[in-house]
This record gives sequence, structure tokens and C-alpha cells, in this order.
Amino acid sequence: MTLRDVWRSKAQLVMCIILGAAFGIAQSYLSSSTLLINFTLIACSVVAFLFFSFLFALLNMVGRTQWKPRNRLLSWILVESASSRQLVLRVATVLLVAWLPYLILMYPGNLSNDTTGQLTMFYTLMGHGERWITAHHPVFDTLVFGAITYPFYAIGHFRIGVFVCIAIQELMTAASFGVAFAWMRKRLSVSDGIFAIVLGFMALCPVVPLMVCSLSKDTFFSWTYLLWLVFFLDCVIVGRVDRRHFLALAITGALMVLTKKYGFFVASISLVVLAISFLAKKEFRTALISFALVLVVGISYGLVIPLINAVTDADPAYKSDTLIVPLQQVAMAYSRHPEDFSSEDFETVSKFINTDVINSGQWDKTNTDSIKSYGDSSTPGGYTNEQIAHFLSIWWKIGLMHPGSYVDGWLSLEAPLFSFGKIVPLFDNHWHTWALPSVIPDQYFDKASPFAQLSEQIQAWYSWLTSVPGIDLFLSQTLYAVVLPAYYLACALRRNRRLLPVIVPVIVSFLGLLVSPVVASNFETMRYLIPFVYSTPVLLCLAWSQNSASQETEPKVIKRHS
Repeated sequence: MTLRDVWRSKAQLVMCIILGAAFGIAQSYLSSSTLLINFTLIACSVVAFLFFSFLFALLNMVGRTQWKPRNRLLSWILVESASSRQLVLRVATVLLVAWLPYLILMYPGNLSNDTTGQLTMFYTLMGHGERWITAHHPVFDTLVFGAITYPFYAIGHFRIGVFVCIAIQELMTAASFGVAFAWMRKRLSVSDGIFAIVLGFMALCPVVPLMVCSLSKDTFFSWTYLLWLVFFLDCVIVGRVDRRHFLALAITGALMVLTKKYGFFVASISLVVLAISFLAKKEFRTALISFALVLVVGISYGLVIPLINAVTDADPAYKSDTLIVPLQQVAMAYSRHPEDFSSEDFETVSKFINTDVINSGQWDKTNTDSIKSYGDSSTPGGYTNEQIAHFLSIWWKIGLMHPGSYVDGWLSLEAPLFSFGKIVPLFDNHWHTWALPSVIPDQYFDKASPFAQLSEQIQAWYSWLTSVPGIDLFLSQTLYAVVLPAYYLACALRRNRRLLPVIVPVIVSFLGLLVSPVVASNFETMRYLIPFVYSTPVLLCLAWSQNSASQETEPKVIKRHS
């Protein structure tokens, strides 16, 4: 397919125009934190539009390939006679073989800062040091990570415990991909060549194993999200929710909620749309079952999580994390118009925002974490409801006075997402400010020789890859968070409007990214991107299947097997 084919497709043309404009606007905000309509913006938008048109044409071409793998390994994996269980096992085995060398070379693996705190919390529950646990991180994750690593920590082998925990994570992630590939082969009309390409990508693109080799609440959430997404898409495609679908969606949906609270919004909103779509087709029984699934994730969110928090006596999560966008907007308004904040307003705002950073002129306007405060440690959640209500009243008042600052504040925060910044994985465990040295000594986080040197060499190799033209595109956060989801949205509904629910999880996930405290290139952003990367094969194959189906008389996703 050529550029002309992309421009003939209204959905792809509109998406390329939107992306071009978004990237032009983003460059303006990255350079000046405001919108400057000038030649630079227009030129950047035009170039971005042409680039995305070319990229969409390339993706369309890949999706139409009829290449038949001749490699013995690929032929063994993709042989038509293989059952779904065999395919799951074969795909999982191939991925494990490809990923394990990274974990072994970087032994014991890499911990996010949050995870070091979660391990510390669990160990205090076991009597090591003063009891401390907070719901700022999912307590369910804390219990799982802690339960796996604690036996090794207790006998003085903390690193082995971390290695075992990450190895189990790799196994579960590989199995999830195996399920996804088995489902795609059964349901989607894409060639064996495409399966070989996406499998090779997940095995060989260094972003994936580097994500799998790090331990965080997001790595736990992401493989459960992939499983849930597969079962959800299957319900949409087959047009029913039977007992098997219900159990699978209930279990994976509950795990999504327990491992990351935002999973509740992804699952519940998607399931509500699914139920409404069944109601529109007057399939009332199926709609009722879909609403029952909403109830399951609602119970997980509203009852199970509070129960776990109560049983463990966890301190409430920091409330400031629910105010990311208002904090960013008020900070921008304060940086430009401090005279419009009364002394009373300033007193309240300074409890939520580190105004000293803003006053010093050192504020990075693409990072809300740099000015976010956590409040009074003696107050549950850091702030009282009255303090939050007062802050929001100031946010509303200042917003009416300076709406432009609010727009600029939010778009400055999101601009790095549209700049092809590189994904920044973890290669060590040096960042562990959440951990307590009295519980986990600092030296426990140091990698033994030669693994420390090997980790540094892998990091140097990865840094070199980010400078190689062409390869660097596959290491950019924009590709997975923006470009591929946009391509998926443009393709998913080309000829088949009944597949509307398939776009909902992607949209809700993207909206969650837009309320994150930072999307600039750093490890925190990489954590947020993991579910986007993991779902890439499924989204691309469904998009390509729809492109193929659009050539048929009956617009539908073609089943390869019954």
C-alpha cells in the first residue's frame, strides 16, 4: 500500500492529520511552554504528517505480507496441526529462552524504587524493624512480592529472592504472550509471516526483556492486563460472554484492579461499553452478564482492596496523586501570575506545591513530581478533605482568571509524549529511597561482580542502540503510547462498527497516561508504558485483520479456526 492508499482511507488520513498537528504543537510547548503559531509549528506539523503517512503505509504493507516462514524453529511453532495448548507452550518457551539471558547477565534483576519500599514494608510486617506499610502502592502487590522474596531474605539471600520473583514474573509474562498468540492464531486472519514478525519483535526487541527483567507494580499489572484484553476482545468478536469468558474476565479483571487501581477504570468502563453494545443488539442476557462483570471489578475495587488495607493496617495512599493535573495547572499559573494569589491562597497552595522550586526558576514544567508535595505525614493521606476542597476552590478561581495558563500547564506536561523520547529502562538498583537501611541494608541492592559490570555494558549497548537511525524508533516511548494505538484506532473500525468496544481499553489506558505526573523520558514513564508495549502484538494483528477483512464482501474479523 502506498501513501495514496493511506490518504484514501478517511480514518487513517484523519489520524495522520491529528498526529501531525499534535506533534507540531508539542514542539512549541517543549521549547516555550506555550503555543506559538509560527512557521516552525507549521513546518513541524507538515513533516510529522508526512512521516506518519509513510509509517502507516509501511504498517499496511507489513500487514498484507503473505510471507511463509521457512525457518525450522518458526515452522515448528506455527505448524497448522499445533493445538492451542501446544502453541501457548511453544511461544512461551521461545520468549523465555530469549529473555532469560538478560536476567542472568543482570542478576538478580532490577527493582523499581517503589518496589524496594514494598519489600521493606512486607519485611516489617514479618517483624523486621518498626511496622510500616502504606496503600500508596497496591498492598496486594506488596504481599505477593514480599511473600516470594521473604524466605530468601530471612536466611540472608535477598538477591536470590529478587531473582526468583522476577523469574516467576518472566514465566507468567511469557505464558500470557503464549495465550495471546494462540488466540490471535485462532481468531484473526493474519498470515504466518505476520505472526513470525510480531513474535520475533517480542523476543528480540530489547525494550521487552528489559521491562520483564524489572520488578514493579506495573510489570505485575501488565501481564494480567494482556490476558484480560485477549478475553475481552474475544467476547467482542464472537459476540457472546459464556461461562468460560465470564470466569476468565472475572479473574483477570480482579487481578488488574488489585495490582493497579487504574485497572478498575480500564476494566469497568470497557465492560460497561460492552454491555451497552449488547443492549443495542437486544441481547439482554449477554448484556446482564457483562454488567455482572462490572460488579466483580467493582467489588474488587470497593470492597476487597479496602479489606486488604484494613487487615494489614496500611496507611492511606497519598491524596496528592489524585490531583496531578490541577497541581500542574496551579503551578503554571503561580509561576506566571504570583501576584494573583492572596496570602491565604498562597498558604494553601504551598501545602500542595513546592513553591520554592518554582520561585528558584528550576522547575521542569514537564514533571509534576518535581513540585508535588505529600502533605502532613500525621494526617491520613497527607491532607484533610477540607484542605483538598479549599485547594480545588483556589484551582477553580485561578482557572477562571488564567485559563491559558491551565491549558499551557497541562499541555507542557504531556508534550514529551509527542517527541519520540527514548524509553529508559532500569539497569541497576541504586535508586532505593523508599527502602529503609535498617530493614534492607544498602549493600543488598548492590550487584555482585561481574553482574554489575555486565549490567553497565548492557546499558551502554542499549544507549548506543538509541542513537542508531531506524532502530531508535523501536526504542521510543511515542511509538508504543501514541503511534501504534492511533494506527489501531484508525484500522479497528474501518468497516465494522460493531467492534466499537475493542477501542475502549486502549482509549482509557491512554487517558490514564495523560494524568500521570510525568511522561518525559525516565524510568517512571517506562513503567507506565509496559501495558502498551505488551499489548502491541494483539493490537497490530487485530488492526491488520480488519484491514484484510475490509477487502471482503462481509466486513468482519475472519476466523482462522473454529
